[in-house]
Amino acid sequence: MEKRKYYRGLDILRGISALLVMLYHYTARYNEVAFTPPHLQTNWAINLPWASMAVVTFFLLSGFLCNAYGEEKPFKYVGKRLLRLYPAFLTALICTSLVTFFFCRPAFAGFKNIILNLTMLPGLLGARVVDGVYWTLQYEIIFFVIIGALFFLKKKMLKKGIFIAWLVLGIAVAFLRKFDNIFISAAKVLLILNYIQTFILGISLKEIADKKQDVWTYITIALCFVNHYLWQGWLSALWLFISALFILYVTAIKPDGILNKDNKFTKCFSWLAGISYALYLVHQVIGYVIIQRMVSIGWTNELFIFIPIAVSILLAWLIHQFIEKPIFAKLKKKKKEE
Repeated sequence: MEKRKYYRGLDILRGISALLVMLYHYTARYNEVAFTPPHLQTNWAINLPWASMAVVTFFLLSGFLCNAYGEEKPFKYVGKRLLRLYPAFLTALICTSLVTFFFCRPAFAGFKNIILNLTMLPGLLGARVVDGVYWTLQYEIIFFVIIGALFFLKKKMLKKGIFIAWLVLGIAVAFLRKFDNIFISAAKVLLILNYIQTFILGISLKEIADKKQDVWTYITIALCFVNHYLWQGWLSALWLFISALFILYVTAIKPDGILNKDNKFTKCFSWLAGISYALYLVHQVIGYVIIQRMVSIGWTNELFIFIPIAVSILLAWLIHQFIEKPIFAKLKKKKKEE
């Protein structure tokens, strides 16, 4: 099996995206959540509503790293990805539930909803999410399940044809969504038509990085941007374009450039990228509770934003160090034995 190339530049992109999502939630999003009462709202000069688009970058990186044209057994492929996702998710779920139960009851999802959240698919079950960031997990899981199913197909061109058909369907439904009905809604949710282009674009960029692209790769990329524009608008499409250019730069154009070198700057972001999944899971609601407590005692200066950031990073590091790393080590050992 060909060894996957490692690009530190992708860590920089992942690390920056993690910080941007956190800053978006602590600035633009905090005052909008239902359990933030008016007297505990902030009036910070820092406001980054555009930073929410960094989620698109996470999806793009998931597509790039997913090994869509691999030949693993489907159930094994999906199982390994769930094993990587679930332990950190479960830990974050418990931490967030405990914090909201003891310190912010309006944000507590309730025991029934917590049980349904254990599936990682609360949106499909009509349950209230323990933390709003969980919505992206549904997209990740559906994508990995479908990619896993495609491993039954041995021909690469057939898989490419399915990706193109998937995008064309997304474009068609984008035009038809004004005629909203149960079939269009079901197709949008179960086939993640409003975000599938980000994952497939990542897959196409990986082809270019590996110098295995063909004309269908570029047709796929064009369809990805059309679909993204129709669903998410031009600003998000521009964000996707810039993220894609960065990925191409560090993987295909300048793979030996400074952004992939081993130095203090790249090491810092590699560390942040390593805890980014756990950070994404724990930062939002727990950060909101911390900000509410700060405002309630008069700590209203923007500089105090570093407190929830620091606490979230510490929690993420603990989850990564004591939950994720041992599991990753076991998976790596098992892979070598195979």
